[in-house]
Amino acid sequence: MTRPSGTCSLCEKEISRRSLMEHLESCLTKKGWQEAFDPSLVIHISPKMDSRYYLVVIARPDATFYDLDEFLKSTVGVDEDRSSRFQFNNQMYFSHMNDGYPGMNFPLHSSPLMHEKFTYLIYTQGWFPVIMEGKSMGKITRVSPGNTPITLVADSNIPKEYHQWPQRPK
Repeated sequence: MTRPSGTCSLCEKEISRRSLMEHLESCLTKKGWQEAFDPSLVIHISPKMDSRYYLVVIARPDATFYDLDEFLKSTVGVDEDRSSRFQFNNQMYFSHMNDGYPGMNFPLHSSPLMHEKFTYLIYTQGWFPVIMEGKSMGKITRVSPGNTPITLVADSNIPKEYHQWPQRPK
């Protein structure tokens, strides 16, 4: 028997990555998430070079890169004022404006995120940055309740001794 690869953050059910989208559609309906005209984006994020450990978030249609940046910084436990960036191929989006590069204050849905893998990098207090990779898993016709732009919906069963990945958000 194979061990399930993760846990739904909404119902605490163990799920595999393969069944994640199907499970989310059912679970979000049961949890009373409203159906929406504009779909939400489902995003898979993992440490670079180690996809065994991951987070899956839902981004509301109006969520920005800044919202995702803020969520990831709080998840990793890094101060909000730390510099970070998203990168798609050769295009970079910085948390702190850099000459010639755009900032993060625009919608995720109108970006290359919908079609490409991306790299996310946070400059920490140590010598080495935290580097993650992400990709869109698709869209879902539900939106999170309230005004939360980014919602954690699933994560892998991360061993406590795995020191290169953030703690599960509270």
